[in-house]
Parts: sequence; structure tokens; C-alpha cells
Amino acid sequence: MAAARHPIPRARARWCAWLAAAALLIAASARAQPSETPAELLLFGLKSYRDGFYEPAADILRRYLALRPAGEGAASARYFLAEALRRSGMRKKAAAAYRDFLARHAGEKRAGEVRLRLGETLEKLGDTGGAVRAYASVRAGPMRAEALHRAAALHIQRREMMGAASALKKFLEAAPQDPRAEGAAFERALALDALSNLPEAEAAYRFALKRHPGSRRSRLARRRLGLSQHKRGRHEAAAATLSDLLKRSPGEGSRAEVRLALAASRYAREEYARAAEHFGAALSLTLSKSQRRKAERGAASALWEAGRYEQATAAYRRVIESAPAGEAPLGRYLRSIARSGGCDWVGRKALRFGLNTLGRGARLSLEDRFLLANCLQEAGMEVDATKRFEEVGRASPGSVEGGLADLRLAEFLEKSGHGKEASARYEKGVKTALALKDKKGGGVRHLLEA
Repeated sequence: MAAARHPIPRARARWCAWLAAAALLIAASARAQPSETPAELLLFGLKSYRDGFYEPAADILRRYLALRPAGEGAASARYFLAEALRRSGMRKKAAAAYRDFLARHAGEKRAGEVRLRLGETLEKLGDTGGAVRAYASVRAGPMRAEALHRAAALHIQRREMMGAASALKKFLEAAPQDPRAEGAAFERALALDALSNLPEAEAAYRFALKRHPGSRRSRLARRRLGLSQHKRGRHEAAAATLSDLLKRSPGEGSRAEVRLALAASRYAREEYARAAEHFGAALSLTLSKSQRRKAERGAASALWEAGRYEQATAAYRRVIESAPAGEAPLGRYLRSIARSGGCDWVGRKALRFGLNTLGRGARLSLEDRFLLANCLQEAGMEVDATKRFEEVGRASPGSVEGGLADLRLAEFLEKSGHGKEASARYEKGVKTALALKDKKGGGVRHLLEA
């Protein structure tokens, strides 16, 4: 039972000791009247601060400064007054005291720390603009790196990327070995990227990756670097960076922007087969409408340039199905059919799709209209072929295509027993050839060999 009573006396003893200390402090404070010397007030105020009695310390230090505003200990009194107010939670008064210190003692050795504390106090008060200015005012000394880092964080919070990039650059110069230098290097690159300052962003990304290759941020940095290089038209560099990214982090291949940028860079370098692979991979992802249109058109064009015309035919058909009639690449679709050997009976279905697209308002050059008519003839679709040849002849009677259309129509008429009409068409075609001979040379031979 006796053991159970021990905690009560000990707790009471601690409480009594605290009360005694407080009583002594109050008594001493009461004795610290104007009759006491300013030096005694300063010493008592500083001792109160060291003992953790911040509010009484602030009162005593104010009294000292009222007596000796420019005394030998005024700088220390103002410094500890501001600190006492801050530690007491009186932030507005603390900020005013810090400002007063800087107004009177700007060259004092503690000025850098005071500027940092002022920024910290203003930040807690919600005055981020004032905090940034306070941090920026720390121009030298051991507090500069800390102030720059805090200023950069506030600039980022306020979406002031130019200020962030500047502060981070100065921080990296001031404290290259600081543990936070890794994050600062990548944040600076991202800030420059957000400003669309792509040349400097690229240099910053390269610096960060070289300095911190194993950073957890390196994945994002490589992605942004590759996208930035692609945007700048640096396709060789972009292809290298993004390919390296996919090797290191295969999961990046599920990002549409990465696939599309890599595909476009490969295409720009005339690596058409590889471009087609990446466009195709992009089409398997969840894409926005504009991304899907870009991927479909890119895949079709890359397959065409790679000479894979049968696959290009299917790809162009997908593009046409999702495009407005006026934007449908019908010419490329028809040329893909012709180059893949689809102008025959097997290709009739593909040709009918082309005719339907044309009927919906798709545009075709005169040359492609003639190609369509020729394909229809080879596929045995003579009625449609005749109609298309007539259209070409009417559209451009004096052109090579118009002359060729007349000759094809003459053949149809001759086979169907319409000799007189056939002769008239033959004559018209030859006249076109003779007229073209003087303009382009070899007109007759060109028409007759077609």
C-alpha cells in the first residue's frame, strides 16, 4: 500500500517546485523596476528566455529596449525578443520584431538567421509572398541554402515556375552536396519543362540523370526528356531516350504519349517498320480521340512507306471509317489496293468500300480517279469502270488521264459491238495524245503504252 502512495508525493513535489520557480520569477520580475540597471534587466530577460519562460522574457526585454534602444545589448535583446514571441506562438508580433531587428541591425551576424526565421513565421501566417521575399533576402552565409530551398518550395506551391527554377539553380550551386540536391535537380528540370523552356529543360534533365542515375525520379525524368526532345524535333535523341526508357521500365510502354512520341520519332528517321510497330502498340492502349486518330494515321502511313501495302490497305480503311468524308485518305487506300495486287476479283469488296466512300463526298485527284476506274476494270466491274472513265474524261478532256480514259472507253465500246462510237473515242484519245506531245513530249507513246 505504501508503494502505491509514492507517485502522489513525487507529482506534488514537481508541482510545488514549478510553483516555487514561478513565484521566484514573479518576485524577481516585480523587483526589476526602473530603479534596476538596464544591464540587470537584459541579463534577467536573457536568463528567463534560456529557462523557457518566453512571455515574461519578452516583457523584460521590451523594458530593456525602452531604456536602451541603441545600447550595447540592443541587437541581442531584439533577437531574443523576436525568438521569445515566436516560441510563445505570437507570430504576428514575432514577424514585426524580426523586421525591427533587420531595420536596425541589417549587418549583424545573425541577420541571415533572422531573415530565415521571418520567412518561416510569415509562411506559417499564410503570407507566402512575404515569406518568399524574406527567404530571397538571405544572400550569403550558412542560412542561404536553407532559405533558397524553402523559397523554391513556395514558388512551386504558388505555380511560379520561373522563380522555382531560379531558386533551385542557386540552391544547387550553394549546396551541391546537400542531401536534398537530388530532388532539387529533378524539380528544376520539371520547372523549366513547365515553362516550355525546352533547351534548358533538356540540359537540366541530362544533368540530373548523370548526377543521380539511380534516383527514383529518373524514370519520370527520362520520359519527360524524351518527350521534350521529340517536341523540339530532335528525333534521333528522342528515339534513343525513349527506347532506353522502355528497356529500363517496360511499364512505360503502356503510356500513350510515350508510344506515340517514339513511333513519330522513328517515322521521322524513316525507320518505317519500327514506327508501324509502335503505332500499332499504341492502338492497343486506352487513347483519347485525337491520340487514336494520330495512331491510326501514323500506322497506315508507316506501313505504306515500309512497302507493306496489304496491311496498309486495312489500316487506311480503319482511318477512313473514323474520319469525316472530306478528310478520308481514299487515294492512299486505293493505291495500297493496287500495289498489293488487289485490283482483281478478290479485291472487289475493298473496291466497293472505296466507291461508297467516294459517294459520301471523299476527294480524289484525277490520277487516283483514273486508278480507281482501272482497278474496277481489272476486277471485272465493267459497269462501274465505264462510269468512272466517263467521269475522268469529262473532268479533264485535254489531260493524260482524260486521253487514257477515252482509250479505255473505246475498248469497252469496241468489245460491245459499238464500232462507230469506239472509233470516235479512239480518235479523241489520239488527238489528246498529239496535243500533249508538244506540251510534255512523248504524248502518243505515253497514252498508247498505258
